[in-house]
Amino acid sequence: MSPPVLGIEAKVSILITSSGNWDVKCLKHHLCNEYVDSILKIPTGSNRTADTMLWHYEGNGRYTVKSGYWLGYKLMEGPRTSNVNSSSQWWIFLWNLNVPLKVKIFIWKACFDWIPTAPNLARRRVPVRDRCPMCKKEFDSTLHALWKRKQLKDIRTDWRRMLVNNRGINGNFLDFILDLYQCLNMKDMALFCVSVWRIWYCRNVKIHGQHSCEISEVGTWCKNYLIEYQTSNENGNRISSGGNQLFETWIPPNQDHYKINCCSVFDGGKG
Repeated sequence: MSPPVLGIEAKVSILITSSGNWDVKCLKHHLCNEYVDSILKIPTGSNRTADTMLWHYEGNGRYTVKSGYWLGYKLMEGPRTSNVNSSSQWWIFLWNLNVPLKVKIFIWKACFDWIPTAPNLARRRVPVRDRCPMCKKEFDSTLHALWKRKQLKDIRTDWRRMLVNNRGINGNFLDFILDLYQCLNMKDMALFCVSVWRIWYCRNVKIHGQHSCEISEVGTWCKNYLIEYQTSNENGNRISSGGNQLFETWIPPNQDHYKINCCSVFDGGKG
C-alpha cells in the first residue's frame, strides 16, 4: 500500500528533528522506502544557519549586473532552432553558393553570433554599450545589425516577398536565414548573402568614419558585384578547361634590361 500523502502545505521542516537530523520514523511513515533512502543521503545542514538567496546562474551563487545582463541577452536572442535536418542541409547549401568565400565565412559567423556586434565586444571586455551604434536605441543583436534596424527599411522593402510568413524575424539570425533557405532559390540566396555582407561593411565604414558607403546603393552594388564575380569565375573555368596554351612561361630579360613584377589591389568601395 502507498504511505499517507503529505498535505499540500507541508514543509521539509516536519521531516527534521529538533536536533537537525532527518526524522527517519516520520520519513518512513509518509514516504516510500525508495524515497527515504535517497533523502537520508542529503545533508540537512545546520539549523542555526539562516536561509540565503542564491543566484542560479553563477557558480558562487552571487548575482552581478554582468550575469543578469547575459541572461537577458540570451533570452532576447531566443532559442536556437531545433530543426537539425534543415540546419545540416543549410550548411551544405551555403558552402555551394556561387559567392566569394569571404561572404560565406561571414554568413557562417553571423549564424553563430560570432561577428563583433556591441554585446559581443562587451563580452570580450571592450568598453562599449550594448546599444546599436547606428540607431542608438535598440539592442545590438546580429539580426538587428544586419536586417532589423530602421536604416535598412528600404532594403527590407525590396525583399518584401521573402519576408511573408517569416517566423525567424523575431528570433535570431540563424532562425531567420533558415526560414529564407526554405523559400529562396540559390540565385536569390546568393544575392541575399552578398547584401547582408555589404550591409555589415557599410555599417563599419559609418562607425569608423571612413569613406562613404550609402545604404541606398547596396542593392545595385551587390547585383553588379555578384555578376562581375560569377562572370569572372565562368571565364576562369573556360581558361582552365581550354588547356595550357594561354599560359606563358616566364622568360628572363635580355642583358642590360630589367623586368619588374608587381601586384596591385583595387578597392571597389572607393570606386
